[in-house]
Amino acid sequence: MSDADGQLISPALRVLVGRTTAAAYICDLSWRIITFNPGFQALFGAGTIPTNIMEWMTLDPQARKLHLGRDEQEWRRYWLGPALAHLRFSAGQHPHNAALNALVRQISADPTAGAAYAEATAAYEHPDGMVRPFWHAGAGQWGDLTICASQPVGHPDVRLFMLLFDPY
Repeated sequence: MSDADGQLISPALRVLVGRTTAAAYICDLSWRIITFNPGFQALFGAGTIPTNIMEWMTLDPQARKLHLGRDEQEWRRYWLGPALAHLRFSAGQHPHNAALNALVRQISADPTAGAAYAEATAAYEHPDGMVRPFWHAGAGQWGDLTICASQPVGHPDVRLFMLLFDPY
């Protein structure tokens, strides 16, 4: 099995994501979602599942207003700032990745996210273990979303995320 770029994702890795009870997804270096499980889908309820998690966190108006913090200040603090620091770090690590460069241009063109990206001075922190406020649309409630992030050894160009939701 492979994604649009032809990256090989082992069947075992897809099965792992599918079988885990935690919300889980795998994305490539430019945050395009390659595969996800029903737990991840449940986070969005009847809403559309994002095809690119970075675009969704930084550019999607519904994500900003509904899922990622109870107000703009929480969105900026817990989601936008860390996401943009991660994007800047990844773009620096992979300067020739066309999809990643296109994502930087897209975010830079946005009046809100682009201004924050241009002004960002925060150091990148790996998201593993971070806890952020989140509206779980499937459950219809707010809670803490703990991010468990890893890089599968056999797949250096993808990231595996498992998300643990604890309602308030």
